[in-house]
Amino acid sequence: MPWLDAMREARRDIAFHAVAAAPAQLNRALDDAELDIAFLYEPQLARGQRMEQLAEDRLILVTANPAVDWTENFVRTEWGEAINDELRARLGDLPSPGLTLDLGVLSLDWLARTGSSGFVPERLAESYIGSGQLEPVEDMPALAFSPYVCWSAAMEDGLVEDMIAMARGMMEGPAF
Repeated sequence: MPWLDAMREARRDIAFHAVAAAPAQLNRALDDAELDIAFLYEPQLARGQRMEQLAEDRLILVTANPAVDWTENFVRTEWGEAINDELRARLGDLPSPGLTLDLGVLSLDWLARTGSSGFVPERLAESYIGSGQLEPVEDMPALAFSPYVCWSAAMEDGLVEDMIAMARGMMEGPAF
């Protein structure tokens, strides 16, 4: 949440309402004008909205327990139907996980804490990999999976530019 902290500090004249939700919910909230701006991985551009890719990223398979075959402790992390379809096309049927996480970045904590395996954005996993909490699973495909920002076309251009610039700057550091 460093981005939200920084935006509140920089723009005390703006009231913020922060929401963590699945991409479909965020897209719907943008559509219904309940949100002005959203950062998400699976955008659906609608009339009256604008969209921009924030960075290049990939979805990779990681494990917190490399001594165990990843298929034995696989947890499905929900990143959207397009990703699910691509994973099935590349890997066939994935192991039946018995658990699906739709927690976004919090999925990384869960995987690391429980010794599980799952697909996560590489950029978000870097600190976990660097600290040894997670390891990439070798010989597994990486899928293009980049973060986007979507916003209402009615928003002030300067404000949107500031918000996007701050988000990009923060992406160089810890996850926002």
